[in-house]
Amino acid sequence: MKNIPPNPRKRVHTFIKPEVPGKKKMRPCKRCYNKLRETVSSREADKKVRHVISCCDDCPQKPAYCLNCFNTGHI
Repeated sequence: MKNIPPNPRKRVHTFIKPEVPGKKKMRPCKRCYNKLRETVSSREADKKVRHVISCCDDCPQKPAYCLNCFNTGHI
């Protein structure tokens, strides 16, 4: 009989807004930017994209997401 490891549980990702004193770094929402890039140029997408301070704490590069994109498209 094979030694089969149990199925790994899906990792629950957490949405955070960092509480940092001073000026907060605004970054473009990753999913909003990718959606805009399908139809417009990178310069136009940079101008139109939503900028946020929130991110996914469990992803390696801590990508920025708005709450709507995090809930609809992120694991």
